[in-house]
Amino acid sequence: MTRRTAVVLAGGRSGRFGSQDKALAEVAGTPMLAEVLNRVGTVTDHVIVSCRAEQQESFEQLTFEPSVRYVHDPGPDSGPVAGLAEALPAVETPTVSVVACDMPGVDPSFLALLFERLERNDNTEFPVAAIVPRQKDGTHQPLQAAYRTDWLGRAVDAELAEGDQRLHGLLERLPTLSIPPQLVAEYTNWESIVNINTQAEFEAFLSRQ
Repeated sequence: MTRRTAVVLAGGRSGRFGSQDKALAEVAGTPMLAEVLNRVGTVTDHVIVSCRAEQQESFEQLTFEPSVRYVHDPGPDSGPVAGLAEALPAVETPTVSVVACDMPGVDPSFLALLFERLERNDNTEFPVAAIVPRQKDGTHQPLQAAYRTDWLGRAVDAELAEGDQRLHGLLERLPTLSIPPQLVAEYTNWESIVNINTQAEFEAFLSRQ
């Protein structure tokens, strides 16, 4: 039985990045989205890209290894939680990761570790529904985490029903095991969980490669 799916969120408007769709900005000649897909595809059985309908044609022109299924945001500027709501019905595996298209440093071995920690935790009395790394400042990074698909689906439905669109709000609805910053630093490098929002952040990322 297949076990793992990656949902890659790519539908943002990239307003802080500039006029270019940041999913297509190139790192060493490879568009960020393609880099992310190649990386997460090595440790998952299925990959789903959540994007705006008008983005799909340009994304399909990219070259990447895994077979990808596309789902579309329900409307303009609908937000990441709404994108997840469209993607999760297509997930057929018990666990799922959620990764942003602007995380070109995502470390497949770290993502695999999160999945393994989640899959080993089968305590029905005190269940864990999400394994989430904490960033240097101690805040959670929900955009590189492993979730139980059924739990995440219920949290997304509840979030939307209340009109909330915060990814961090999902974690407030889930029994979560945090990976503290000191352990994140032992397991991987910080580039893995960094997402790029601006041209300055992109240039800084490129300078570190």
